[in-house]
Amino acid sequence: MSTSPQDTRLTRLRSALQRITTDLVDEQLDEQVRAVEKLRRCFGHSITLVERANPDHEYNCFQYAFELQVIPCPISNICGIHDGVYPDSRFVEFLLQSRLQHVASADARAGDVLIWKDNNKVRHAGRRVEDGIVSKWGTGHLWRHDLFEVPSAYGDTVTSFRPLTSTDSLDAFVIFARQQLGDDAVNEIVGR
Repeated sequence: MSTSPQDTRLTRLRSALQRITTDLVDEQLDEQVRAVEKLRRCFGHSITLVERANPDHEYNCFQYAFELQVIPCPISNICGIHDGVYPDSRFVEFLLQSRLQHVASADARAGDVLIWKDNNKVRHAGRRVEDGIVSKWGTGHLWRHDLFEVPSAYGDTVTSFRPLTSTDSLDAFVIFARQQLGDDAVNEIVGR
């Protein structure tokens, strides 16, 4: 399958994936797996399930890409107390401005982080693996796929970056929280 987002078949696949990930949520989340598999007959995609969603351990694509699936206390308390401070697209924008090292496609390697944008806004992130890309779609399932075999809302612009360690991502998140909330508020939460 082509990896150009302009490919008509790929555009139709991405639209179908968008409907699946928008319509089949919550109690219907398991139906996403069957629906994606049904699309294989029509589109011949390479999408495979890596890990089913776990309602007891939810995390988003940005947390997956930056190794923040588990945020230790007391840093996780920042997210619990302040709705606007979370490892989300705003956090990734902060990383883009201050922490991430761009990688030319010729130098890309397994482990690199990929960030999808739509209209210059961060929409999605994943990690390059030897045989494709792995990313979390919403707080749903973790999938292996080709570059543009993702829901259409994620956008048509993808850029690669060197990965951050979990520790570097956590440190960056605390700095991001300080910028959003101020030092005193963060110190009160994390005890620093």
